[in-house]
Amino acid sequence: MCPGFAPPPDFRYISLEPTQGAPNLKGRAICTGAVVCGVGVMALGSNALALTWALGLGVGAAWFVLRRPPRHTAAVIDIEHIAIVPWGVVVHAGSGPRVLRWGAIDSIHVRYQSERESATPVIRWSEVTLRARTETIVGRARGLAPLERLEAHLASYAQEAGRPIALDAAATTTAVSDLEPVFPRLLDEVHRSVRAPDAIPELGLDARGYRGGSQRDLGTEGLGVLRRWLTEDAAALGADRRPLAAVLAAELRARPLLETLMALVTSPHPFVAAVARSAALRLGAELRRVGSLQELSDFVAAAELEAMGSWGARP
Repeated sequence: MCPGFAPPPDFRYISLEPTQGAPNLKGRAICTGAVVCGVGVMALGSNALALTWALGLGVGAAWFVLRRPPRHTAAVIDIEHIAIVPWGVVVHAGSGPRVLRWGAIDSIHVRYQSERESATPVIRWSEVTLRARTETIVGRARGLAPLERLEAHLASYAQEAGRPIALDAAATTTAVSDLEPVFPRLLDEVHRSVRAPDAIPELGLDARGYRGGSQRDLGTEGLGVLRRWLTEDAAALGADRRPLAAVLAAELRARPLLETLMALVTSPHPFVAAVARSAALRLGAELRRVGSLQELSDFVAAAELEAMGSWGARP
């Protein structure tokens, strides 16, 4: 049995005031030293003396990069606000917003600044350090920023968010939501499947229920299948079929799966989160619990969100 997904982020929005940020000097130093050492080996040869000289040149180059006094770049000074959401980080700057998905972030570290109040330690600030490929972004939030789960599962979130979307139950056809419209194709596949129940026999659908325009409830077995698809890991398939399961649940009016869908509204995969929200709304969930689709506008194409919103608004 496949292991489950990492627990999704347990926050909706964390606002950070930008503080001092600097380029990732350690990473640059290691890269510079390795390049200089390699060039030295090619130029001087591979005997012991040449290797010693090449290693010395590499260490010296790395030391030089590390010892250079840090200078604020225009990009760092330009940052006005930082927002952490379940799908990544949005950096608001005078030159325009930048979106960093989890795959673009190498690490996140939170340091708490506390004070004593009536002999009781109280967290005044949470300082968050985000290390990306070419920069380090630092910001702080007043009070406790609940980012422990993000710190622990960052690598898993990046892997999960990078998976393609399965367009059928066996994941023989997949699509990448960032590159092409996916939701209309997904909806067409679901409509075809519920009108031709043999397409997904494990759901136990009865064709007679659809030819007359009515839909019977899914049986216990079918509910169990969809619940498993909504919670299982997609590593074995190589694609994520949770959006397919969410649309099927909504189209088949499977209200017993509503809480399972609600657990996905902050999924680190933005397309999964958007479809789960639409499906939950279509099943009658309250908007205040589900969250607006527009919260994902920096991570999901506007046309996709519009199609999901139109479908989810029809109970």
